[in-house]
Amino acid sequence: MKVLVVGHGAREHAIAKSLAESEVELYAAMGRRNPGIASLSESVEIMDINDPKPYDKFKSIDIAFIGPESALATGVTDRLQGLGVQVMGPTRETARLEWSKAYTREFVDDQGIEGNPAFRVCRSMKDIRSFLKEHPDVAVKPDVLTGGKGVMITGEHLHGASEVEAYAAERIRSDGLVVLEEKLRGDEFTLQAFTDGKRVEVMPLVRDFKRAYDGDQGPNTGSMGSYSCPDHGLPGLSKASIRKGTEIMKRTVQKLADSVDKYKGVLYGGFMDTERGVYLIEYNSRFGDPEAMNVLSLL
Repeated sequence: MKVLVVGHGAREHAIAKSLAESEVELYAAMGRRNPGIASLSESVEIMDINDPKPYDKFKSIDIAFIGPESALATGVTDRLQGLGVQVMGPTRETARLEWSKAYTREFVDDQGIEGNPAFRVCRSMKDIRSFLKEHPDVAVKPDVLTGGKGVMITGEHLHGASEVEAYAAERIRSDGLVVLEEKLRGDEFTLQAFTDGKRVEVMPLVRDFKRAYDGDQGPNTGSMGSYSCPDHGLPGLSKASIRKGTEIMKRTVQKLADSVDKYKGVLYGGFMDTERGVYLIEYNSRFGDPEAMNVLSLL
């Protein structure tokens, strides 16, 4: 079986290593050369992995595994499926769960799925100020992909209403809108699952650390590291909270299949376990980086 791995990071190396253990014939498409992936592959193509057009050269591939969110957002899955290739990764439309924060919040609300914090999709300064009157402590989230670096939180990155307003207004100018959410306090955890659009099979839990400096301080990054535990749980996290996060993900997959299309691939749910219950922080439409390294070594 010929399998294509798309991407050049540590996440994709972990994916390639796991696939290589199954004795498949491995091929790689990368934006820049990763020697670890290259050493496992029959051949390597260095290319613009976010441009769907060059993927026509891979029409003889049986299965493609797409690592980066950027390639999913530009429709690489759709292109490969059009060539008759089976793809481990959602279409552009179902991957919208990640590439549009506003879409996800409104979808979860409209479909009656639990897990949303108080939020507002803001398109003007009036919208921003109205929400801040009700919720002075907020998370300001760009609607678009920012590599995990765009979210700013009151009291951590932004100090005072004027800084919140300035950053939110900046995002509106660049993206047309911004999402404001109430600030949640609790313990974060990550649930990743394989899904065929119907079944949802959850992997071992992971906890990710995004802040750049010691003591959970500094700006957000894509990730500074993550850990998992031998029992596949996390310290202090109850089975009830895990079940709740899993239920939110299953309901999301079900509602997508009913109203949009089947979501196929890996779904990443970021959650916050609070005194008021479990809340959805975000969805990613692929394995986390570096969380893939945690779970693939355990499966």
